[in-house]
Amino acid sequence: MLVNHGLEKKYRALNNELELFFQLPIQEKMTFRIADEYGYGGYTPRGRESVSKTFLDPSKLSRPPDAVESLVLSDQNTKSLPSLKNGYKNDRLVKTYHALKEELNKLSLSVMELMAICLGLHRDFFFEFYEGKKNVMKDIRAARYFVEPPEKESSLPYGEHTDYTGFTFLWRSNENGLQCLDPTNNEYEIYAESKTTWLNVPILRGYEDAIVINAGDLIERWTNSYWISNVHRVIGQDRSDIGRSSFGAGPISIVHFTGPAGNTEINVLTESAKVRATGAIKDEWKTPITADEHLWMKLNASNG
Repeated sequence: MLVNHGLEKKYRALNNELELFFQLPIQEKMTFRIADEYGYGGYTPRGRESVSKTFLDPSKLSRPPDAVESLVLSDQNTKSLPSLKNGYKNDRLVKTYHALKEELNKLSLSVMELMAICLGLHRDFFFEFYEGKKNVMKDIRAARYFVEPPEKESSLPYGEHTDYTGFTFLWRSNENGLQCLDPTNNEYEIYAESKTTWLNVPILRGYEDAIVINAGDLIERWTNSYWISNVHRVIGQDRSDIGRSSFGAGPISIVHFTGPAGNTEINVLTESAKVRATGAIKDEWKTPITADEHLWMKLNASNG
């Protein structure tokens, strides 16, 4: 959890504009949909994403698609950005997005510097994979979760998954039921809810704008599991505290994904004594994979 990062006002300004966007009729939001499948940026309506398919075997645990709609803000495809140029009512959303993104890009480099120091590498070790390179994943994904009545509990706002690439920065407008899997669970317990232990990740009192930082799959692979790409999910707000009139629109998450550049080959960091001390490299990690190859493998699995 990262506090005192100085981006509180920028997060809140963007969140205010996202609230207005998600309140629009579905026909207007669909103007900013650029592909049928999730992963190409722009708006994605509810019913298109089943993120647990990237982690769980669908034949062992099946549920409806995630109860979420999202807007991916990316300069890779400017046609997807809600702006005057693209027929939106104003430029406030895109301006607040750019203001936050600029600072998050700086913050992500600071986090990569800290990572290098922690691993005993020279402090700018990771900069070549991030700074000034094209196709570094710097998108911001805004997700609005739906609050479901009890009879629809089979659908989660966001299912069990690990994050795909580098570190993920997560800001939440309100409690959304974020949980991490207890690492002592084994793979068979995942499919039996009564036997699975989940740890709540609450919003910190007094630090409501704290950023949750997740290590993604490529961080775990780079470090040979020195750092773990943790399994997490969103189960929604506590229904006992919600009146029936409150079902529908739920909290918003603003998620910043951080690289590395798509053509980066991920090899275990044997340059680090801490990484070498983790033991033998997994067989499946001995063959390099690029960041883009891994990303699209996960994205293709999640569409559902």
